[in-house]
Amino acid sequence: VIRKPLIALGRNGCVNYHNAILPNYKGLGGYNLAILNELDKWGSSVHYINSEAIDAGPIINVQTFPINPSTETAYSLDQKTQPRMFAQFKKTILPLIKSRIVKTVPNTGGIYFSKADYDMYKKVTLDETTTEITKKIRAFWYPPYDGAYIEKNGKRFTLVTPEILKTIKRNSN
Repeated sequence: VIRKPLIALGRNGCVNYHNAILPNYKGLGGYNLAILNELDKWGSSVHYINSEAIDAGPIINVQTFPINPSTETAYSLDQKTQPRMFAQFKKTILPLIKSRIVKTVPNTGGIYFSKADYDMYKKVTLDETTTEITKKIRAFWYPPYDGAYIEKNGKRFTLVTPEILKTIKRNSN
């Protein structure tokens, strides 16, 4: 969260490069929701920060690209998004520096995904279908962080699928 003293420093405003499609996906966990919601496209956004509200300022630019929600993991989606977001930065930063007036669209609606939401969605219960569990595992796979998990006697156990392990093995060769 960026606080007011920093927000006011830039003479042409303060901007954020957000690794999700705005206004739809605000806060933490955009990659996860892209997979859980079975989206067929993803992207990144540039928006002004005009308050301490998270991902709430007017939108300057949104770029999208196709994805395969049945094979993506949070990690693979991040690996695809970051270079595109850097290209978006290179395309938008000079106009932002040079001009005080940049065309924007309102940033209304969408959902905010908090840390509490993130932790809640990661938990796997045995009454979920194998499809739901597999989707959660992919949606929260981002090593070295804990992913989707089961809990037994107060202990968490992170889950992984054989398909993800094969991907790791391929990428390490």
